[in-house]
Amino acid sequence: MKKVLCIFLFLTLALTAFSACTANPPDLQNGETESDTKEQAAAPSMLKICEDGKSKYHIICPAGGGSEMTETLTVLQKAIKTASGVTLPFSTDLTTAEEFEILIGATNRPESTVTPALAKNEILICATGSKIVILTGCDELLKTAANLFLSVLQTEDTALTLPEAFSIRKEETIPEKEEVVINMRIASYNIANGRDANYSFGELAQDILDSGASIIGLQEVDQMTKRNGYRDTMKLLSQYTGWKYYVYVPTIPNYQGGQYGIAILSKYPILSSDYVYLPKKDDSEEQRALLHAVIDVDSVEIDFYTTHCQQASILLQLNKINDQLTKKNPYIITGDFNYQKFEDFANIFKNASFANRADHKLITTVNGQAFDNMICSPSVKLDDSYVINTKHSDHYLLVSDITVTVIKEQ
Repeated sequence: MKKVLCIFLFLTLALTAFSACTANPPDLQNGETESDTKEQAAAPSMLKICEDGKSKYHIICPAGGGSEMTETLTVLQKAIKTASGVTLPFSTDLTTAEEFEILIGATNRPESTVTPALAKNEILICATGSKIVILTGCDELLKTAANLFLSVLQTEDTALTLPEAFSIRKEETIPEKEEVVINMRIASYNIANGRDANYSFGELAQDILDSGASIIGLQEVDQMTKRNGYRDTMKLLSQYTGWKYYVYVPTIPNYQGGQYGIAILSKYPILSSDYVYLPKKDDSEEQRALLHAVIDVDSVEIDFYTTHCQQASILLQLNKINDQLTKKNPYIITGDFNYQKFEDFANIFKNASFANRADHKLITTVNGQAFDNMICSPSVKLDDSYVINTKHSDHYLLVSDITVTVIKEQ
């Protein structure tokens, strides 16, 4: 029994069935009836996209695709993995053509050229030989096309399939979009566990308020340790600033009777959070982490991260951080990176912008280093970045004024 696999969107699709009729019934083999041969003739040959946890297919997109393409590829890949357990790799059409490809968008493959050309509001999904073509008249329909494709896939035993002769060309409503622009201030602050402020968390909170920031990443945060008087740093900072939202992760979970780690404190609601521990070269190194919060800023979701890196393993850790970015929402990474070779940041975080860089070097420690930084996605413009010497830490408070621009579907 075949059943239609519907993923992400429940789409109703009417398909036109084609059948070839003959004047005379086909010759019958021993033991066959006419109904048997009709059923065999009606059963289409199927392209097996995934079977028994394996696949020959790659997803191919045009080189230089924008954010719509990136999101669409993620939708396709995740949905197919959910249905079959298989992660289909994707790459651009600059790679050599292969036999089994799912072509999405106007790739340079000949199968992606159709006649007549698609109107702006049209979608085409078809199988051409062993290749599958997903084509739209505009990028705004890419996700709609991907979900339409997912809705017509079929499961057969352990296989994810599509009829070899499948083809549909249809008109869709292009989603209306609105540009949303948000101006705000963010900060990063290594508070050195509070020692230089004599563990006066009211003073540290005042530093944060005086900065004018609305979200801050914090490093070297003690929670209930002997040296900070067994006090809950984050609860106190929340109370003194009046900011209700914070998340914390210990990097040393058993330290002086409490914990030591990193945190995010926000004036805006934190919708969800998670963290990963970062790799290190050997067990003698202190454990470090990347903390992530999805924050609702005036109905725009922002991925806000903070970290405190180890210099000995910095390249391992920077690459791990880059791998963790969802790149679905605008993202901002704050932290004490213990590193100031700015060219390495640029090589790892492609198309990102940086508060601290070679042409805008900010000294962020009392010892004259430029260790603290912010890394922002292309949708986040760093308008201005500067430091504030609070005299309450061996690190200065790093501040950036930013403009976040997102396109939202109405």
